[in-house]
Amino acid sequence: MIGTKKIKKVEKFVGRKINERPILKKFFQPIIAIKKKLKYIIFFKYKYEVNDKLVLFESFHGAYYNCNPRGIYEEMLRDDRYMDYKFVWAFKEPDKYKFLENNFRTVVVKSNSKQYYKYCASAKYVITNFVLMLWITLKKEQVYIQTWHGKPIKRIGYGMLFDTNIRKSLNEYRRQYAAEGKKITKLLSPCAFFSPIMGEAFHFPELRKNDIIETGYPRNDALFRYTEERVSCIKRELGIKPDKKVILYAPTWRSQLSEYLEKEHLDISLEVSNSINFTKLKEQLGEEYVILFRAHHMDAKKVDVSAYEDFIIDVTDYENVNDLYIISNLMISDYSGTIFDFALLRRPMIFYMFDRELYVKMQGVYINFNELPGIIIEKEEDLVSAIRKQFAEFVCDEKYEDFLQKYCLCDDGRAGQRVIEKCIQDTVMPKTITLQGVKKYVAKYALFLKKIKWNSIGVLREAGIIRDLNSRKLLAMKNKYSGQRCFLVANGPSLKSSDLDMIADEISFGCNMIYKMFEQTKWRPTYHFIVDVVYTKNLYQEIEQYVESPMIMHDKAYRSMRVKPQDVVYVHSYSQEDYQIRGNMLAYYIPAKATVMTFMIEMAIYMGFNEIYLLGVDNTNVFTAGHFSEKYTPSELDKVNLARARESMNNSKLTLEELGEYRVGRAIKAYEKISEYTKRKGVRIYNVTRGGALEVFPRKSIEDVLSDGEK
Repeated sequence: MIGTKKIKKVEKFVGRKINERPILKKFFQPIIAIKKKLKYIIFFKYKYEVNDKLVLFESFHGAYYNCNPRGIYEEMLRDDRYMDYKFVWAFKEPDKYKFLENNFRTVVVKSNSKQYYKYCASAKYVITNFVLMLWITLKKEQVYIQTWHGKPIKRIGYGMLFDTNIRKSLNEYRRQYAAEGKKITKLLSPCAFFSPIMGEAFHFPELRKNDIIETGYPRNDALFRYTEERVSCIKRELGIKPDKKVILYAPTWRSQLSEYLEKEHLDISLEVSNSINFTKLKEQLGEEYVILFRAHHMDAKKVDVSAYEDFIIDVTDYENVNDLYIISNLMISDYSGTIFDFALLRRPMIFYMFDRELYVKMQGVYINFNELPGIIIEKEEDLVSAIRKQFAEFVCDEKYEDFLQKYCLCDDGRAGQRVIEKCIQDTVMPKTITLQGVKKYVAKYALFLKKIKWNSIGVLREAGIIRDLNSRKLLAMKNKYSGQRCFLVANGPSLKSSDLDMIADEISFGCNMIYKMFEQTKWRPTYHFIVDVVYTKNLYQEIEQYVESPMIMHDKAYRSMRVKPQDVVYVHSYSQEDYQIRGNMLAYYIPAKATVMTFMIEMAIYMGFNEIYLLGVDNTNVFTAGHFSEKYTPSELDKVNLARARESMNNSKLTLEELGEYRVGRAIKAYEKISEYTKRKGVRIYNVTRGGALEVFPRKSIEDVLSDGEK
């Protein structure tokens, strides 16, 4: 195997990089690719188990946050079915896109990093608009959705007919796209016309035609949703005055042609990005117009337009091309696939094809230019008259509508939804056997071994034989408050800040987001409890900011926190179908079908309290009754919990209100078991909540409890 050091030695010897020498590149590139592929397989592919709720997105090899992957991602964010999914975006410059992590379900990583490869190996869905790196191979249960990045006019991929690129031969291109085609699970097609073209581009055999999914392009959904306010905002951002007529000039990539002509020593003048004399154009059009110049993303040679500051704005690096479409009154292009997207706005277009004959001969094209819905010109001197004619006389005629019907039929603002339904919701793949999968399978049918393990460890902890920091903290809490009383505070709608003020000097437990009441009261809990993994995983910053009390949680919640609290103790959790009371927090706690309040009660018993008073434990439907005497507004976290509940309860139509009712009934059963347990243990529990529906425990008035007689 040839290593990096040997490659560098060869490069030093020949005096040039391998990629700059075709002969060296031809020899070394396959070896490098094989090395990287083996490395990926050994260190990533089989090391990580596939997560059915993990989606990896990448656009143009991590260069941008745009195109079809962005359209699918934003549609999934809007869909409640994916509230508990994790989304990963890969970028070359990840710091530039950290804003995406403002959505707690999204993670941003660096392309081609170890973290990136980890997600490539573990994502159920991999979604990109460009080819994957050659060395990345996917498991059978993974779903690779190839969206591509445009409706092709020129021949692409395996469908190319001519060798026009000096960097890569035609056969190399074809092999690359054929290899990519074998990885693809679902290949998006803009509509029926393009389906055979996309299949040919990735060398799909006839047997795989059902894997080509006609959905339209999700990136175009935004063109059906924009507002005039958004248009004004973009113009202000780009410094365009409201009275200007905006022309978008978006020529296609010609680098391949220019390189080929240079290679063959053909004396034909061909500029890469532009053949327009902007000085002359400005003189003829005057101050009424502004041009947005956008070079193709693959074109390294950008035209310098800095001399035309008031007339031309270089938007080559403007990330979201849809913004440019919606603010433009007219488009000038040639053979670029952008014409199909802009046509959805039914606005005038001009097709400036100064090299038409040569382009068709060298590249090959899929469409009949006579169908294009605009004015075709081949001479620069005709450009100004065409612009004025389109602004003065344009109508979206029958020819324009026929063009849309043939080439843009599926672009209707719902393409993202169709991708989800046809490529994600309905995709079921067989799972391969992995070491992690075997472990998971065995663990599912051997829970009793885990129970024996935690019971044994609990005995050893109690005896002081196991002396880790957490177990020492737990052991120190045992019977710490023997014979005393405490108040356990929940966040029911009957809870008042005045009630909290009354127990400010008492030993008390708070839970979840009770810290949102801290501004209204001098009360602070002696201990703060959180066991909901959704809360600890996503609200850790709030928790760190507002909660100063020692925290108590179970191990799953503790592990889910990105930032661990300074003063915390956790109890191991053991899952089973029904709620049971273990009674030994040094061993484990059973959270199934229970609440954070049941955990608080069990912990209070473990800590030796013999009088426990429940405050704010209304046990009503939180989604109808609310929290803290305020109207409850479901949050993103509630939707995540709903998505998980729908899956665990096998009820895809479950509503938040129904989930609330289910939790009320489940809690009552848990409280009944606690009531029976505490009676045997001689522990008294009273409900001092001012309202609610919890009648398992006897009621008392908080005023009576706090009177001198009760104290």
